[in-house]
Amino acid sequence: MLKKTWKLVHELQSFRRRRQQQVQRSRVGLLQQVNPPVNSPKRAYTEKWVSSLLSPGWPRHREYLELSDASLRDLSEVRSLGVVPNGEVPLITVVHNEMSRLPDFLRHYRELGVRRFIIVDHSSDDGTSEFLLHQPDVHLFRAESGYYKALSGQMWITGLARRFAMGRWALHVDADEHLVYEGMESHGIAELCQMLEKRGETRLYAAMLDMYSSIPISEARLAPGTKLIDLAPYFDPFAHEDFTFYERITLPGRARLLGYNRTRAFGNLTVAESSAWPMEKFPLSRWHDRTAYCWVHCPFPFDENPSHQFGALLHFRFLGNFVEFNRSVAELGEVWDGGLSYRKYADKVVQQPLFSLYHAGSQHYHGARTLISEGFMEPIDWS
Repeated sequence: MLKKTWKLVHELQSFRRRRQQQVQRSRVGLLQQVNPPVNSPKRAYTEKWVSSLLSPGWPRHREYLELSDASLRDLSEVRSLGVVPNGEVPLITVVHNEMSRLPDFLRHYRELGVRRFIIVDHSSDDGTSEFLLHQPDVHLFRAESGYYKALSGQMWITGLARRFAMGRWALHVDADEHLVYEGMESHGIAELCQMLEKRGETRLYAAMLDMYSSIPISEARLAPGTKLIDLAPYFDPFAHEDFTFYERITLPGRARLLGYNRTRAFGNLTVAESSAWPMEKFPLSRWHDRTAYCWVHCPFPFDENPSHQFGALLHFRFLGNFVEFNRSVAELGEVWDGGLSYRKYADKVVQQPLFSLYHAGSQHYHGARTLISEGFMEPIDWS
């Protein structure tokens, strides 16, 4: 009996040590993600806000909401569609030079039932604004500066959601992210919201998976009328042979999904980077007066972030315009590290024209069931 008791105590102590290590790894990773080069003027500003999330209850919450509301003054309203009709689930996003991806982005979410897109075009020069002006369901804003002061646009997202989506559900995704979930072919976004409400949840928790082609990144050009999923249908599994691409770690309240897939392919290109990337988001929320997106991987209130992953975001960034896009962002200099990491990623692909993310363990996406069988997503009970 004494031997069994000692074994139980030992296991409990081991569990506590592992949990403390996981929490510490998460906090270190969080700070590394917002830790650009030492002399960057953006470092202190960005780190101030994201590191403040580590404080219990996030005491700067009200200040953040006030700044988010005020940040809308930096936006020019190019075309207004008025209030969002009752029952609609608006999609709010910030874009920059996304002309190649926008047609399929709009197609995908229109098929899910989105009827109102609230889009901020941040300094695009590739025809993005002109294209969006011809879309009848797009409420368009324009921003020429202030992106980093708005925490990579998160304050704009929060401010716009508070203006257009209070008391309702809203999608918050990037233009290179397609939300998928089981049954999406016959159950639209409004039904997904109803399912979450039945569960007593106010957010959707989704894994984010980098999608890529079997050919080199520089050659994966999207032709007009082509779906992104047809061009880039591959993703990394949790593990293959001796390499871990994704890892779940357990923290108080919920699990987290970390990705090492980009490190495998690109390495750590800057001293500011962590070897693990947060590969999870909360792309769908029911907004109320306390909701705030300071960091899309951990919105506030924290206790509303669920642990069940009923969705996934297919991330279509690693395509043929990868170099042009990254260099364009770097030239603006308004991201968390002043554009250093974007420039390094672009240089990597330029230096290696045949650079590809495809490998022997790559998995082919055949629909939401593929991600359920791979463990990235859970099935949905629609009854």
